[in-house]
Amino acid sequence: MIAHKLLGLALLPGCIGAAPHASRPARGAVDSLTICELFEHLTRYNGRVITITGPIIKHLGYVVGPADCDHRFVTHGFIWPSMVLLATTAASELYGAPAPFSTDQASVHALDLAILAATKETEVWVTVTGELRLKKHYHLVHTNYGVLGDGYGHLGASPALLLIRKVDHVDARTAPAPSATRPTRSPPAN
Repeated sequence: MIAHKLLGLALLPGCIGAAPHASRPARGAVDSLTICELFEHLTRYNGRVITITGPIIKHLGYVVGPADCDHRFVTHGFIWPSMVLLATTAASELYGAPAPFSTDQASVHALDLAILAATKETEVWVTVTGELRLKKHYHLVHTNYGVLGDGYGHLGASPALLLIRKVDHVDARTAPAPSATRPTRSPPAN
């Protein structure tokens, strides 16, 4: 027994020297990504805990994005909007297996307060950490209004879901003026 303890003490300096430097991020950790950076390699981050930054859109839940990105997520020829639905871990069973963590509810409450305080002249930007989830299979839904995806959130419009671990930062900014050159969606042809 004493020989095992001595052997462990003799090996300890080698283990300490092999330990990662404290300033390095943990294996698999990702720095904060913009929505466009995320969508450049969306499937690579599936199932990983990531941090994303972007504007919040409130409609039947919180969505980060949409952004006009160069890289798009496309399934069956359908081009998805570059946006991510946010959900707390209380709803994780609706979206697959339970999350390996619980949502920091105080940080979500801070986001709620910022959204309530926002005006037409402000937009709320958020930095949020959580587990990214994509569907195993995406299908197209043909409606009288055109072709829709079967993603997450309202009308299945979001191709990705982020189960919130923590809302890291909330920032109210002056909203940019609407651009006259910004393309708008045309109604579907009948």
